[in-house]
Amino acid sequence: MTRMELKALVTMIRHSVFSLVHVPDNDGRQIRISGRPQSERRANLASIAERFAARRDGLNRFEDDWRKMADHWAGWDPKALDNRRRALLVTNSYADAAVVADALAAALDAGGFAGWKVHCLVRDRDEGGARDDNGLSRARAMPRSLVERFGLEPDPSILVAPLSVIARGHNILNTEGKAAISGIYFLHRPHPRPDDLGPTIGRLNRYAQERYDRGVSTTDGESFAQRARRVRHAASRIVRYGLEAGRSGYRSLPAEFKAQFAWDMLTPLWQTIGRGIRGGCPVHIGFVDYAFAPRSFEADATPDTPDSSVLVQSLRQLEQAMDPTINRADHEVARLLYQPFHDALAATRGLRLA
Repeated sequence: MTRMELKALVTMIRHSVFSLVHVPDNDGRQIRISGRPQSERRANLASIAERFAARRDGLNRFEDDWRKMADHWAGWDPKALDNRRRALLVTNSYADAAVVADALAAALDAGGFAGWKVHCLVRDRDEGGARDDNGLSRARAMPRSLVERFGLEPDPSILVAPLSVIARGHNILNTEGKAAISGIYFLHRPHPRPDDLGPTIGRLNRYAQERYDRGVSTTDGESFAQRARRVRHAASRIVRYGLEAGRSGYRSLPAEFKAQFAWDMLTPLWQTIGRGIRGGCPVHIGFVDYAFAPRSFEADATPDTPDSSVLVQSLRQLEQAMDPTINRADHEVARLLYQPFHDALAATRGLRLA
């Protein structure tokens, strides 16, 4: 990345808006997605879609947010939303995306927004796995390989897609070569699958790299074989603990695993946000799932901490990466990479920090 590109990135993130998006259930509490059983999760996702489409003062959620963003960006760039009234709803899987897309399309049509187009990302026909568009009745299926064409869809249009796919290097641009998407909503706090060994393998690799770089401490009279056995036992504990703890909810994880959880989330989150800042554009980012910041979504609760909120934990991890007293070797590189994202995340509207 050139210095000019980095400067443009910092400017776009500085003008972007991050916020918690309040979507209450019938009891007035924020809807929760992460950690719910599949049937409840999908019913809740459909409820979120219906509430996004519901009229309030004549506007649905997307229109109201575009109105607010137009006011927010008016003094800086009054054309920031030109040909960009498209939104991205992010789920954790293709199947969940189909539920959201169909519910949203039906609700928009019922609410008098018949001209809106709702697209659901599906696997290409030559990919493995079950077809994802079989259950779509109202939304339009968009094959993964054609996702960049979404930028050519007319305003207003909505795309629903899984995080693992949309985070990859897709450039979804409009006819002016700018980011076609101006609003990104994360409906589901990412959580690794119970059978996903990636985080555990990552911790094991990091431990091996640390031992290679720093060596293995010795005790008096300890032989080489004994040191090797101690390293092997430590590695075994990492794997065993990772497999057990990885099946727990975020708040029950030990500190080390919460830190890893945050890093595992940050990369796809940052990559997905990048879909909205191409071509020198600001973007509105919305965190919807209650699990992102439980205490902040509860009006009378105490502020969120790294132990309660993965967003706050992410801030802590970014700060530690940029701290020269903690990360002496790479803090300058970390600051170049993470400072814009950190500052935007720290300013998330509605997020109450301890």
